[in-house]
Amino acid sequence: MKNREHVLTETLCAPGNGTICDIPASRKPSSSDICQFGVALDDPQDGDIVSPVRGRIVSVGTAGDNVEICSEKGVYVKVQMGISKPYQQTAAEGCHSYVRVGDTVNAGERLLHAQLSKVRLSGHGTECIVTVTRDTEKAKQTRLVGDRVRAGRTPVMQVEIPPTQ
Repeated sequence: MKNREHVLTETLCAPGNGTICDIPASRKPSSSDICQFGVALDDPQDGDIVSPVRGRIVSVGTAGDNVEICSEKGVYVKVQMGISKPYQQTAAEGCHSYVRVGDTVNAGERLLHAQLSKVRLSGHGTECIVTVTRDTEKAKQTRLVGDRVRAGRTPVMQVEIPPTQ
């Protein structure tokens, strides 16, 4: 019998209005603190990116193109705009963050805005990638929806992280 009492379960909502898809292989983050455990918002309709969970901001990219959140349940989620190709170290231009480290956010609260035309001109894709960044070795993800989504309202992924032994 499995002990589910200590399993962390978190539901992530859509980070923007658009279409949810798998993270394209050509766009997967390569940084060691980002795994390929997540979903992508393909070409957000308006460039507004919102928090997929309620939690506390633990890091904000200096270029305003990414934010990491520790959810109330302890799941670490990274939201990143404009990843171009593996091993790319440059940030997407045209992004502005609205949060700071230590801020508390609700699901659906605006994190950043991307001027999509500037992101494209800087050579980056316009996908917004949402990944779980810690404790994913034995974690399980379930994608909840596959098509059109509404920012902060449509559940797109459920994550279960078992207790560490």
